[in-house]
Order: sequence, then structure tokens, then C-alpha cells
Amino acid sequence: MRKKAYKLKISNRVHVLRAEKRVTQAQLAEAIDVTRATINALEKGNYNPSLELAFKLALYFQTEIHSIFTIGRAWDKKPVLNQAAVIPVREEIVAPPLS
Repeated sequence: MRKKAYKLKISNRVHVLRAEKRVTQAQLAEAIDVTRATINALEKGNYNPSLELAFKLALYFQTEIHSIFTIGRAWDKKPVLNQAAVIPVREEIVAPPLS
């Protein structure tokens, strides 16, 4: 039997990390070579970043991607994955956590 597909909700801490580092959206955008509108949309949850952008953000904030982004199902009120963000190809395949 085929399982029902679900949409992932990707939350992020970009606004928090940016505030901690005391940089504006424009300064962050310039540093990682995107527009300020991209940063704004990302912070509002209206844009899911490419893998390349996620890595640029992690490098800029000197942290790991999974500490910036949290993945949950769209209908969940809380994240289902908040450690090493690994999405299994099938329900029975799950990658081990990163050390």
C-alpha cells in the first residue's frame, strides 16, 4: 500500500542568528550574494532555500545547517526533526545522526 505524501514545513532561525550577529538583511544578503528580498522572504517563511544557499548561510553563521533549519510536516504544530535533518527516501530507511 502506498503511503500518503505530505508536505514539509521548513522553519528557520535566520532572523535570530542575524540579530545575534547584529547585521541587517542587506548586509547578510551582500555577504552571501543574494538579494535583500530573498533574506526577507526566507525569514518570513515564504521561501525555502536551495541547498547552496543553506550552506552559504551555515558558513556565514559558522554553524551547521540543521541548527538553522528545522523540518516538520505541514500539519504538525511542532517539528518532527530537529537534529540532523535527514529525510528518508522510504519510511524504513533513516540515516544515522551526524556526530
